[in-house]
Amino acid sequence: MNEQQTRIGHDQHSQQMSDLERRVEEIRAKREKGSNWKPRISRILNTVFMVLAAAGLVQYFYNDADHEKGLTIIAIAMFLKIIELLIRYLG
Repeated sequence: MNEQQTRIGHDQHSQQMSDLERRVEEIRAKREKGSNWKPRISRILNTVFMVLAAAGLVQYFYNDADHEKGLTIIAIAMFLKIIELLIRYLG
């Protein structure tokens, strides 16, 4: 092969690689766009769980007369945590 044929083959290979890289980036962007809601919802539910669990513990330990309110708040927090786990693992 002479130098010109080698250069043409190299240019074609470079063009194919740039097309392939462009397609990979399009696919990656499409995947990220479609699956972005799960981590966001998971973070929000996890934050709400931690706030409710802390509030339930405070209510439980600092209100000696009525532990039922604290337990109810903790139960709601646990329910949200279960939903968050189901979204993360099954969704």
